Amino acid sequence: MGLFKQMLVPDRQQTQLAYRVKYWPFRELSPAAKELIAYRKFSFMSKQMVVDRCSEDLTDFIVKGRSYKIVWAYNNQPTQQEWEATHDKRQINVELRCSAAIDSFAVAILSYGIPSERLTAHRQGEFS
Repeated sequence: MGLFKQMLVPDRQQTQLAYRVKYWPFRELSPAAKELIAYRKFSFMSKQMVVDRCSEDLTDFIVKGRSYKIVWAYNNQPTQQEWEATHDKRQINVELRCSAAIDSFAVAILSYGIPSERLTAHRQGEFS
């Protein structure tokens, strides 16, 4: 850690822009970041549906034989205790994304869903 990353050779996948492409929800990306995305698909699934599509080691999300590395929005991964406390029917947002700016190229970005009518209130601090 420190003030900046020291790199002998520039690496596009180590930039802040690449980090946002890998972890940030699409709606919050800049036009420059959106241009780096080659493929994306968004879906809502229950916790159980997500688990059913995971690899045995729970690190990859499998769709039609293709593996997407599991990451959490903003790199905010829940603990095992938090995950296990989540109800099986809890809605999870899943965004499949492919980009050369992402080190594993293909990721499944997960986040807990907040109903859209509550999202604005949540962002304005009406929910703790």
